[in-house]
Amino acid sequence: MKVEVKPHAGFKSRLGGERKVDLANGATAGDLLKALPHAGEVLFEGSGLKEDVNILVNGQNIDNLDGLKTRLNDGDAVVIFAAAIGG
Repeated sequence: MKVEVKPHAGFKSRLGGERKVDLANGATAGDLLKALPHAGEVLFEGSGLKEDVNILVNGQNIDNLDGLKTRLNDGDAVVIFAAAIGG
């Protein structure tokens, strides 16, 4: 299956820009993120996402779905962006 990846702002250059990624059927958001170049250092802290990383699948935050275990489907759009933190 193919999933569209749309990293925004600083993530765009660090993760290789927008593109379609081929994944096995049944792949999860975590599988997709781990398949991206430099994702380990850019997106993850330990076994989870860094605090300032937001992931949307078809407009829904994975925190409101099954987190990194959110199942993906052919044609899904995954957006990666940094949270606005601070005051």
